[in-house]
Amino acid sequence: MNLSAEALRIAALKMLADDETGILNESKLVLQTELVELGVEKVAAKLPDGTQVASLCLGGGKSLAVVSDDDALLEWVARIHPDQTEAVIDPDAVMRWMQEHHPDEMDQIDTTLDVRPEYVDALLGSANATGEIADQDDNAVPGIEFMTSNYSLRLTFAGGKNVTPGRDAVREACRTGVINVQDLLGLLPSGHLVA
Repeated sequence: MNLSAEALRIAALKMLADDETGILNESKLVLQTELVELGVEKVAAKLPDGTQVASLCLGGGKSLAVVSDDDALLEWVARIHPDQTEAVIDPDAVMRWMQEHHPDEMDQIDTTLDVRPEYVDALLGSANATGEIADQDDNAVPGIEFMTSNYSLRLTFAGGKNVTPGRDAVREACRTGVINVQDLLGLLPSGHLVA
């Protein structure tokens, strides 16, 4: 084995893998943008003979209620629904107190107020179900807003996760020239898609 030649081969493969990742991400973003604009959620990847080798599915882009301001939510819940708050012991205060006092005087520990997690879940669940950020009495709830998640594009090869007919078909199409590997390699020099 020629060690220098093998090292060069590995360096070239690493360069290709790194460049291909950038090109893949850029290509996916271009397709994702087009799918969003067209309102299409799924597209099939097919060979020229019509054989489906993969599918690409658009995900995300959904509007969900999230807590955007913990302090505003806490202030409102403490005022409107105080039964939905709970005292939370500050661990630093516990340590300071334990160092200064006898452990049987735990009632002197500083506590802070917090909204019960179950109530936050209920508020978010209601907002997501109704599209309104309000409590059961129709009071507007500060500290919660709707945010739209980012879109993503997921590629799934035909045949599923542990079966490879889609990958194998693409590999064979590259090997036989049905997919022009030279065109794909032409994308590599600048690391960006060629117009």
